[in-house]
Amino acid sequence: KHLRNTATPNSPFLERVIVLLRGANKYCCFTFADNKYLFADSLCVIASSSYEVFAFLSSDIHAIWAFEYGSRREERLSYTPTTVFETFPFACDLTGNQVSERISALGRELFETRSEYLLTHDLGMTKFYNEFHDPRRAAPDICRLRDIQCEMNLAVKDAYGFDDLDLEIGFHKVAYLPESKNVLFTVGEAAREKLLFKLSTLNKVRYAGKDHGNE
Repeated sequence: KHLRNTATPNSPFLERVIVLLRGANKYCCFTFADNKYLFADSLCVIASSSYEVFAFLSSDIHAIWAFEYGSRREERLSYTPTTVFETFPFACDLTGNQVSERISALGRELFETRSEYLLTHDLGMTKFYNEFHDPRRAAPDICRLRDIQCEMNLAVKDAYGFDDLDLEIGFHKVAYLPESKNVLFTVGEAAREKLLFKLSTLNKVRYAGKDHGNE
């Protein structure tokens, strides 16, 4: 069994929340949305305004977990909160108390730099990530965003204490996407398998340490 995340922020009202389009995505891309709307069921809404939580969710470490445990629709990801978010073993504090200033700062930098890129180039999230994962795109602004992603991945890895793991970040073909569209700027395949094993082990350890009553 998986241990599920049940922590909620201390704040009675959040001015913004983290959201992700749930259905049929090629990418696992989170953003912030003002918390003044009634959100459609097509959105996964995370009740947090934390840049640190945003950074963990935006890392390739979480994306690997999502593609492993999420649902699939024509080889695209359907992000299912019950099997992905609720089972992901975070290394940060979901209650709103910041643990890592480095990760929080990188989350802010990713969000703000990406927002500027979207505005400058008049792009939506999907088209942006098409460019982000295209090795033919090498302009300084897109390369800077890849550098931030690399730094964030390494910071998240360090938060888990996975010091012995080389992420081998770069352009790689991934097995979970169609052959003609399977090049991503992400961790290497060997690192992906090791991360899945380490995260799954961590989840089981946490589950074993909980009191599950009459389960």
